[in-house]
Amino acid sequence: MEGQTLRELIASKGNFSVSETINYLAPVVSALAAAHQIGIVHRDIKPENILISHDGRIKIADFGLARGTNLGQTMTAEASVILGSVSYLSPEQVQRGISDARSDIYSIGVMAFEMLTGKRPHISDSPLQIAYMHVNEDIPKVSTKGIKIPKELDELIFASTSRNPDDRPKDATAFSNALRNIQIKFDPKRQQMSLELDLPIRKEVPKPEKVKAPVVAKIDLPSMDQIILSRDRSSFLEIIFSALVFMSSTPNCCKSYISYASSELALKKAMVVLSGLKTGWWSAPL
Repeated sequence: MEGQTLRELIASKGNFSVSETINYLAPVVSALAAAHQIGIVHRDIKPENILISHDGRIKIADFGLARGTNLGQTMTAEASVILGSVSYLSPEQVQRGISDARSDIYSIGVMAFEMLTGKRPHISDSPLQIAYMHVNEDIPKVSTKGIKIPKELDELIFASTSRNPDDRPKDATAFSNALRNIQIKFDPKRQQMSLELDLPIRKEVPKPEKVKAPVVAKIDLPSMDQIILSRDRSSFLEIIFSALVFMSSTPNCCKSYISYASSELALKKAMVVLSGLKTGWWSAPL
């Protein structure tokens, strides 16, 4: 899918507003809720695995990639990958190598903390030190970092990052419902819209400009009966001259079928005059 990851967006923006955070989290937890309902635990929720398309769709990548892995196996990866993964690992994953839906909720909470503050809650050059912090240190409330945030959202993120799994929302469905209630409270218009919808941003398509039809020149020709009855030499010359000038001077782009037929008609009229007149005046000097 063409676009960017949430990691790239965080790097460019620094931190998100409350409304932006909710708008990005909503489709993520909605997709995660669908997985949890059928017993799938992602185990590696992080900004690198959140994909945002050019048209605004948000997807979760690498579902089940971390299934069956433990901390020791993760530590054999490159340092940059380790740092990215360990920063969002739940304490139970670090301590016992086990995880359930509440482990994904912990990762969602850490990710939400980073989106609002612009920084991860635990920072260190050593992945082992970050893992130690997850196990032994509580993640503070977002509001303690000087961020203005609704109390309900602050409490939801704080509960989601609790070191005790029993204090967290039990799964992504519970988190999604709480997030929906928060948004409805602070934006009643949202009550008519489902946060679970993953709809692209509508782009305005410019209307095509109307193409003006080419202007076709008109030739005013005397009638055939008038020419033959009057045997008027000037009428004959007018026909020949008009037809020749029209066909030689009109641009090719304007020589439509109608204009071409008009000039042909002029020449045909001239030929009829020549064949119909018997006085011999056409052979006389002009």
